[in-house]
Parts: sequence; structure tokens; C-alpha cells
Amino acid sequence: MRLIVILCIIFVNNFVISGQSSWTLAKDQDNIKVWTRPCEGSAIKEFKMEAVMDESQESVIATLIDIPNITEWYMYVSEVHVDSIIGNSRAKYLIVFDLPWPVRDRYVDTDATIEMQDGVAKVTITAYDAGRSGYKGNVKVSVMRAAYEIKAINEKQTLITHYGHMEPAGLLPAWLANSGVSDGPLESFIAFRERIPHYRDTKIPNFK
Repeated sequence: MRLIVILCIIFVNNFVISGQSSWTLAKDQDNIKVWTRPCEGSAIKEFKMEAVMDESQESVIATLIDIPNITEWYMYVSEVHVDSIIGNSRAKYLIVFDLPWPVRDRYVDTDATIEMQDGVAKVTITAYDAGRSGYKGNVKVSVMRAAYEIKAINEKQTLITHYGHMEPAGLLPAWLANSGVSDGPLESFIAFRERIPHYRDTKIPNFK
């Protein structure tokens, strides 16, 4: 059975917190837009990304939930190890981020779910502390949240929105972490769009 869910956390509405700063457009390239804003209680910014894919909703979802192949499109993700699959809508897995030298690599244990609400697929991923205490000497990330919304515009176009925030842990300076907040998601979405055609004939499970 195809694995369910993907990278990055926490329900979409949790990113819309009253009192926070409004989004600032950081990137507008290849029909993909990325916004950033300060994250309450953190020195690291959060991001929101949006793009219209000229593909069916089912193909977009099928690409997104293929966990082992996240490494093929999400920037800096070098390893993904699935720990458990619960039904059609939940998975727990390890993600390893291969960061540029001299920054030490990061890893995170995630608990991810997917559900369909009024025809919109919603993916949420949360980091959890009950996972590994160490992995190949890498720095453990304990705070990460991401969400995806996948909504069909018509049979051949799909709107996908991605929200995310991560505390990189360790001694990584905030200014350095913030420098990639918009670039990483943009490059990831460009690569993601190129992979979707491989999933045009893939049937997705019932997430209800």
C-alpha cells in the first residue's frame, strides 16, 4: 500500500494566529509565491507558499504522500525512514536534513496525518519528542510544524498551499536559518512540480 503523508506540520489554522504580523511576499518565481513573517515566540520566521499546478488533485496528492521519495524533491532532505503506517491516514517517520557544511545535519521524528474535508486534502505533520534520542550524531529538531492544503480548481488544475516553521536547534544562528526560509520552499516546489507527471495514473486511498 502506498505510504500516507509527507514532510513538514500542525493544522493549517494554527498558522493563522491573531496578533501576528501579516505575511510579506518574499519570492514570486515560476508561478510560485512564498511569503514569510515573524513567528511568535521564535527568532526563526515561518513561511507560506502557494502555487497552481497544471495537474489533477489526485496526482498532486499521490506525489505528496509518497514518503520514501520525499528525498527526490524536498530541498535538504537526504533520508526518510518510515517507522509505522496507521491505516490510510497516518504515518510516523524520520527525516534527515543534509545541511551545507559546516552546519551539522538535523533530524526529526514526525507524526503525520492526512484527511479530506469538503473536497480539500489537508496534511499535517508534527515533531514528537518520544522518538529517537540520537541519529548518526546529528542534531535533533524537536520543534517543527507544517501543513499542506490541496484543492482542485478543476479537473486539470490544483491549488496547493504549504505552511511551515522549524526551530533548527543547536548553535545555528537565526540570521542564517532565516536566509533559507523562502529559498528552500521555492526550490522544493519547483522540483515537486516536475515529479507530478510520474503519478498521473496513481490511485490514492480513501482518507475519510
